[in-house]
Amino acid sequence: MTDFWPKWLYNVAVDADKEVSAVTLGDPRETISSRLGKAYRGDFGKVWKYLTLPLHLIVNAVARAVWGQPDHCLDAINDEVGSESPLSEEQS
Repeated sequence: MTDFWPKWLYNVAVDADKEVSAVTLGDPRETISSRLGKAYRGDFGKVWKYLTLPLHLIVNAVARAVWGQPDHCLDAINDEVGSESPLSEEQS
């Protein structure tokens, strides 16, 4: 039972992250970190890479301080999701 609260809090945080992704026109199955990682990688073009760079740096700084993950956004990329975004060209 000692792991209950940390696991529950983590699950709620990830769900909230995905909700924010959906509200900001992203795939509701994808986290903001994954979207930022894809933007930084160049998946959406140079404009989005540079527009999202400040947020990318902030998220990475927080992840480094809290979890020791210096490249959190790149590590969080999930290439299995992203096609459910209203902006996605892959939708059928």
